[in-house]
Amino acid sequence: SHEMFSVSFKRSIPPTMSAALVETTTFVCMENFKFYNNTVINCAPTLFGILKNSTVANNIFVGGDDVLSVSLPLGFGNSFTNNCFYNMCPMPHSTNDSVCDPGFVGTDESDKNSFVLSQSSPLIGKGIQVEPDMGGRDLYGNELTESHNIGCYEGKGECSAAVATERDGIR
Repeated sequence: SHEMFSVSFKRSIPPTMSAALVETTTFVCMENFKFYNNTVINCAPTLFGILKNSTVANNIFVGGDDVLSVSLPLGFGNSFTNNCFYNMCPMPHSTNDSVCDPGFVGTDESDKNSFVLSQSSPLIGKGIQVEPDMGGRDLYGNELTESHNIGCYEGKGECSAAVATERDGIR
């Protein structure tokens, strides 16, 4: 059977990637799907469904112990670009990707401030404009500008997770 969805996921650190992923033998078709500016940590083996006219951009994918790659379908007017892959294989048909340490400020996976990018991160300013209205602020409250980062953090970089926590008043 086939199902058709039109959804957008943006600016999050999901524990799992929910509806964007297929873990079934049923073909899930998503049209005009947008998955951008997410930070996906220790993602399980990841397979996007059948996408048409969709965009997967500006995301950080960090593999866990068993993860080797993210699988995305070819063709159908899709764009896979400006993503970062760390501790896993990159997508062979994606463009302008980074295969590097994202440069997070912390290591505590239970603290969202650990996933703020450091001032020296190679991902700052490397994102693209995915759609005209990408929202007003990022997950951390930073105002969006015309320059975008890869991942869910859009600031200029911090020196530590403690600074990010103190600045945002987030615990």
